[in-house]
Amino acid sequence: MNQQSLQSYLDKLSSSAATPGGGAVAALTGAQAAALISMVCNLTKSKTKRAASNSADDDANDKPNDQAKEIQAINKRAEQARAQFDQLADDDIEGFTAVMTAYKICLLYTSPSPRDS
Repeated sequence: MNQQSLQSYLDKLSSSAATPGGGAVAALTGAQAAALISMVCNLTKSKTKRAASNSADDDANDKPNDQAKEIQAINKRAEQARAQFDQLADDDIEGFTAVMTAYKICLLYTSPSPRDS
């Protein structure tokens, strides 16, 4: 899923194909949430840098520095979560495809053949 366009993904999602389905959609929603957390971290990081450069007091500079470290840690975790959610979407598609293949194989062996009638 990583390399397809949004339009291609939505076209596949709206088709009669078994995948992508609900699991992949849920995982991608999680990836989008993680991306929004990163966006907030990146916006906040630039504001923290400006606040630190505008402050002349050394004690005041410690707080923005601590905040910058915390923001960096949150951003790193959000990026890790985004990658995990992206992988979960791929795993869901792969797993559900395998289940559907197994069902089809099972049907081949359990369905009565025309000569059994």
